[in-house]
Amino acid sequence: MPVSKKQKVDSTVTLTTKKPVESVEKPHKQPKESKETKATTPKKQTTTTTTKESTQPIIKTPNSSKVHHCSFSSWLPKPITSISYNQENNLIAVSRQESPVELWVKNDQELILLKTLGGSKFDLPIISTIWLNKTILLSTFENKFVIWDISSYSIIQELNSIGTVRGVSFNRLLNLLAVCTHDSNVRLYNFKTDDNELEYQSSFPSISDSKINTVQWALDQKTILVGCQNQLVVFKVDSLRSSLTITTDNIVSLTSLNNDTVACGFTNGFISIIDIKFGSIIQDFRNLHAPVRSIQVNKKGDQFFASGDEATVVSYNKSNGNKWAFSGQHRRDSHDIKCLEITNTHLISGGNSTQMIFYDLSNFSSLSNTNGLTPNYFRCKSLPLSNTIAITSSTSSQILLIESSRHQINIWQLGSTNENNDNLDLPNGTHLNLSKKTKKLLQFESKNSQNIDNVDISNNGEYFCFSTRLETKLYSIQKKQENSDSIIIKKIELPEEVQSSNIAKFSKDSKSLILAKNSDEIYQFNLESNQVNIVYKKEQNEDEDKNKIKNIVLMKVDNNNNNLAVIDSMNQVLVYKINNNNNKEVPTKLPNLNTIPTELFFSTSSSLYIGTIDSVLLFDTKSLKIKSSKKLQGNNKSVKFITENPNNSNELLIWTQNEQFKVNKDLSNEQQLIKAGSSFSEVIFVSQSGNQGDLVLLDLSFIDKVLPKLPEAIKLKKFGGSN
Repeated sequence: MPVSKKQKVDSTVTLTTKKPVESVEKPHKQPKESKETKATTPKKQTTTTTTKESTQPIIKTPNSSKVHHCSFSSWLPKPITSISYNQENNLIAVSRQESPVELWVKNDQELILLKTLGGSKFDLPIISTIWLNKTILLSTFENKFVIWDISSYSIIQELNSIGTVRGVSFNRLLNLLAVCTHDSNVRLYNFKTDDNELEYQSSFPSISDSKINTVQWALDQKTILVGCQNQLVVFKVDSLRSSLTITTDNIVSLTSLNNDTVACGFTNGFISIIDIKFGSIIQDFRNLHAPVRSIQVNKKGDQFFASGDEATVVSYNKSNGNKWAFSGQHRRDSHDIKCLEITNTHLISGGNSTQMIFYDLSNFSSLSNTNGLTPNYFRCKSLPLSNTIAITSSTSSQILLIESSRHQINIWQLGSTNENNDNLDLPNGTHLNLSKKTKKLLQFESKNSQNIDNVDISNNGEYFCFSTRLETKLYSIQKKQENSDSIIIKKIELPEEVQSSNIAKFSKDSKSLILAKNSDEIYQFNLESNQVNIVYKKEQNEDEDKNKIKNIVLMKVDNNNNNLAVIDSMNQVLVYKINNNNNKEVPTKLPNLNTIPTELFFSTSSSLYIGTIDSVLLFDTKSLKIKSSKKLQGNNKSVKFITENPNNSNELLIWTQNEQFKVNKDLSNEQQLIKAGSSFSEVIFVSQSGNQGDLVLLDLSFIDKVLPKLPEAIKLKKFGGSN
């Protein structure tokens, strides 16, 4: 049974701004223990009273804004185990120590997280992710293969492996997957393009007296290279027999450089260039000192890169006479690197630091780009999806914040100030002590095996729900006693027809819950009568391809509970009528945006703002037209959140990852986006509450929160000391 408990959290302070929040000077640095800041906002002009024991003269002040600046997210990123780039869609699939797969899109020097796929308590770590074609992604576990359709974010096939998988390699020309297992066998699986499924095809003879570590297709597409603990084995696919065995040290990574040579990485940090035609070692390099986990060669075949259980990436270039020479190194990471991947323009590294680092391929050996001003690399930090955080919006009580991390849900009661503090005339950026401290009301562990993908809490704070890939659960929230902060929760059994919904959102009046199985099947559950109404349900033909179903990524309800806007897995924006007697009325599909939508925001029932990876658009739900748009400039221009400007009802605040802008609601071409004088950074959630227009902001500092929790680097040697 979930427990309601008082947990000591970091102290909370209050920030007061007399000017609109987007233009205030950045507050002074808070002490380490301060984790929630709150900026107070009088609704109207007020007079100054007292603060602590001091009395100030009565001064009339302009409107100001309340900002709850929170830093207590329970979600933390995990080390990266594999990275796979899809050139056709410009997508990057990333797997981590825990089982979800992250799907990112690259936009200049910014990465935008589109979706996390899968995740279960009982899944083993993912060994690799491989793009089988433009929309089909394979994630390989130690005990199974999972094939995803990215166009619908749905699983096509789950196939148990034969033996414990150690490594995989895919041949796109032959549509064959080579799999090496712990029992020293290499097996071939055929990828059937007609139904996008794998089936076992054949096996090579077992390798005796050695354990297999890795497998790779050679460039000739007819040969398979197998790295073992004491040998390199070359298999021919046409004969299913080995053509060559070379005695070596313990190989943990390898890649084919051309038809005749292969680069092998060993546990002692050596890299050897081996001729697989004659079985001889051509060159040795010792620029790394720990196991070499990954080797990648560029498209031209004249440069390759290597890294492993250390924070260094090294490069080698082909010189005259087909000899290779050490050409440079980078030590941009703080922890061990586990994997490398190459795109058309960048080398990507990932590992225990949880970050992806992108290195400019054209200028890898230099510290900066050709202009000498900008570094030739950039970082991408891991962040949770905004669907995993939500707040209440009640004017009569303290704000509640719900957040989830994989299988855990936390409900927080945010701090509040004494009412007299709202009347104080104080300098911008002043921090005020809270009369009521931030408190964790609930820590709840889901019994579902699947990871939690979405959470929401009703505006009145009486209900919360969470959704996994397979189902949605609903709970009521009740106080134990009238004047107590302690709460209890009770499960509400949803009707069977909506239990399998994978995303849910409460209406603004807290009277109903909108649930969706996909963009073709959406329901409304009345929390008072427990009745289910169909918002929209498309009739399915028996012969219709189920893979055409599109799951919903993001869902927003307007303030009057008339319209529902969603973003689906095809990056389409659709608008549904909620209180509609005709449940077969086709939703409005917005015209092709020629970009990827990332955020939705209703200002009124008829004004829907759409944030994308590079712009903001205004769609009128009455005329069904895009009325205006505004482009964002700079490297970090993807819209993360959109809120009202609490100090100006005619303006919006546009939130990117590390910057904020204000703009008129009509998005007129005459007006430029105005950058905030002070910016919040590493923001993972922003929303507006009904409490006098409070803004609630949650950030995740890599330096303060993530870095201290990372594993230590592997110690190779120790110098000095008695032990």
